[in-house]
Amino acid sequence: MKKAIRIVGSLITLFVLVAFVLGIVDFFAISNGREPRFCIQKGTAKYENGDVEWCNGFWYHTAIDNREHAPIKAEFKPFFMSLEIDFEK
Repeated sequence: MKKAIRIVGSLITLFVLVAFVLGIVDFFAISNGREPRFCIQKGTAKYENGDVEWCNGFWYHTAIDNREHAPIKAEFKPFFMSLEIDFEK
């Protein structure tokens, strides 16, 4: 029984560490102006003056605002915080 608990605990720890590393890789990609690589969901919202590309990862979400006169061009936040990029304008 202890061996099974140790194996399950090790697998959960490994999953959390891998998700953390993938998030850091995407964070540096966004910071350097590239697109994120590891998205669970990905989409684009189209507007008259441009588009907003969004991505949901394991524990984060990102948005890249390609619209004209956008005050925020790229955003990377944890899943429990809302994005500041306004998708309605």
